[in-house]
Amino acid sequence: MKKKKALSCLFLIFIIALSLLQVTTQAAQALGEGGGIVVPGDLDGDKIVSESELADNILSYLNATYLGESVEYLELDKLREAVHIHRCHPRTVVDSVGRNITIYKPMERIVVFNSETIETMRSLKTADKIVGVGKYTIDDKILFQEFSNSTNVGSVWSPNYEEVLNCNPDAVFLYATCSPSYCEAIQNKLNELDSCIAVIRFDCFKPESYVKEVRELGCILEREKEAEDFIDFYEGWMNLIEEKVRDIPEDERPKIYFEAWRPYHTGGQGSGWHQKVEMGGGTNIFSELSGYPDVDPEGVIKRNPDVIIRDAKSEGGFDTDDVNELSDIRDEIMGRPGLAEITAVKDERVYIISNDILGGVRHFVGIGYMAKWFYPELFEDSDPKGIHQVYLTRFQHLDYNVYEHGVFVHPPLESYPRTIMDSANRIVTIDKPITRIIALNRNTIEMMRSLNLEKNRIVGISKDVSGREKFFPELKDCPNVGSAWSPDIEKILELEPDAVFLYATHFETSSDEVQKKLEGANITVIRFDCFKPENYIEEVKKLGYILEKEEQAAKFIEFYEGCLNSIEERVDGIPDDARPRVYFEGFERPYATGGKGTILHQIVEMAGGDNIFSELSGYKDVDPEEVIYCNPEIIVKQAYTRGKYGYNVNDTMGLRDIENEIMDRQGLEKVSAVENKKVYVIIKEITGGKHFLAMAYEAKWFYPDLFKDLDPDTIHQRYLTEFQGLDFDLDKHGVFVYPSDKIIE
Repeated sequence: MKKKKALSCLFLIFIIALSLLQVTTQAAQALGEGGGIVVPGDLDGDKIVSESELADNILSYLNATYLGESVEYLELDKLREAVHIHRCHPRTVVDSVGRNITIYKPMERIVVFNSETIETMRSLKTADKIVGVGKYTIDDKILFQEFSNSTNVGSVWSPNYEEVLNCNPDAVFLYATCSPSYCEAIQNKLNELDSCIAVIRFDCFKPESYVKEVRELGCILEREKEAEDFIDFYEGWMNLIEEKVRDIPEDERPKIYFEAWRPYHTGGQGSGWHQKVEMGGGTNIFSELSGYPDVDPEGVIKRNPDVIIRDAKSEGGFDTDDVNELSDIRDEIMGRPGLAEITAVKDERVYIISNDILGGVRHFVGIGYMAKWFYPELFEDSDPKGIHQVYLTRFQHLDYNVYEHGVFVHPPLESYPRTIMDSANRIVTIDKPITRIIALNRNTIEMMRSLNLEKNRIVGISKDVSGREKFFPELKDCPNVGSAWSPDIEKILELEPDAVFLYATHFETSSDEVQKKLEGANITVIRFDCFKPENYIEEVKKLGYILEKEEQAAKFIEFYEGCLNSIEERVDGIPDDARPRVYFEGFERPYATGGKGTILHQIVEMAGGDNIFSELSGYKDVDPEEVIYCNPEIIVKQAYTRGKYGYNVNDTMGLRDIENEIMDRQGLEKVSAVENKKVYVIIKEITGGKHFLAMAYEAKWFYPDLFKDLDPDTIHQRYLTEFQGLDFDLDKHGVFVYPSDKIIE
């Protein structure tokens, strides 16, 4: 009886634990239809883990583990996997050749022949599952650099089956309609070689099927949210174009001669080029033809196009900064015998576009350019170049700046509008230079000053700026519009700003409300945090772009990265067990700290320390006994109250009192950090936007010998003088850390 009762209790506890588990399964395989599929937890061989099968597996685990019975059972990791499979599988999708594909387990090992599908998977944050790629993906060192050392499985025209099988893939992805006979042959061969491999066929480049394919991929890869996020972005842009051109009568649409790759090669009905011309709102002058024909020059002259578009197959693109590659093509077209009198040439409406942004996944960028060329006034406020950058940064996670590198169109667009994705993941378009700025985020103002922004462009500030005259002397007479969480909306509107800058994730709820009110009054809102290490550089770049301070942004990023790299390079090779255990206490109250996802945790880790509360998430209050048990070797306290330290103060007493309070806390006297007097205090202002300084101070505290030559005060002084433009001598003023080598009289 006791045994049964114990088993029942254990079963109940285990069921509750499993039901609460948010399992992220690292499954061994993900298989499609066919025999030989082994699914953890499947007891009857139907490749499905039913509720009763899951219960039987749990009971077997409990019997074996806790009651010592001799039964077959799944280890805990496999049991978790079975729970996940029970919840989420099987799942069935229809690929782009109309085949039902059933997936019985999460996919973890994928081979992809077509780079368009790889690019789409990267938008869904699943590129890490790809273990084998086609040769053309490997050859592209700019867009697909992370796959340079991946297994090369050849191409759809010449597949390497041995390498495919060596990858032990759960699935292989092929084109659906491109090179269909070759892909069909690969599909059949793989089914013959290993029926457990799911062969899935998507194109991932055709506008008419792309959204469906993204959604199906999201289902297959268990990335439904990421798929919908990308679809919102993609459809938002494509729908904007469609809505503007939808009601334009046929006889008012510009006549377009689309030329691709070589002179007088064009596209008719059924071609992707014809489709994209129409989606941009144009009328293809060769729409009566089919496929991809060559045409006679006289046919072009006779039809007298309003606009000529030339698709450059290999010229321009990501791998060149030479504008001549596209401008030479345009000059050749403009100078062709017989074309001088057609409207497009006379009006100089001849445009060259790289196939890098008209073909493949990026077709939405090229269609945007064409729409803007066809209807410059109608699309005056659209920015295809900005949309391109947003796509590369947000969805492709590439460190590639289209404003600095690459040649994608010629002639280039005008300077405005300019489009960015702010740190609240909002697409913001600026249609003219920003000359009147209100900033409710002090860190953003500091970053703007690092970009040498003219002080008269800031016309309104938050109240936390107006109280910092030593640090922001040039803004002492600037109107105060209230706090970041409760600004004076009426006063903001009276100042007629071009843009208002809010926090992105800090004070998020109040910033959302302020944003709604300002946008309701037709005020442009831009949201940056400007203190988080993970997006700091991107925010500098984006600010530099929309404020026309690109050169200064690059200069500041060089300084900032130099600060970070000088620390990272030295601590990178230090083993985890050799890193000092650090307790970083934040805020004014004792025993408040930060775990994963907080800037306190990030600073400790980036400086080479081991946060003793790294298993926590967010900001938490902890028990003093937990700190004592973890026995930190170093304690860092964030001094929070303004006025007792910082740029306005010369007396170290405020920070010294904080250190003394920690040293005197009951129970901490036997903690290593207190015994060895390794308790340090750093002001909050240094741990925000100036986190690179906090890292320098902490690195020196953590490793005094390793960083003997590092002088955080010198870095601080350079920042103030060179980038903040302040006449402020740190040898004479300011208190920022304690203890410090510097003694101010």
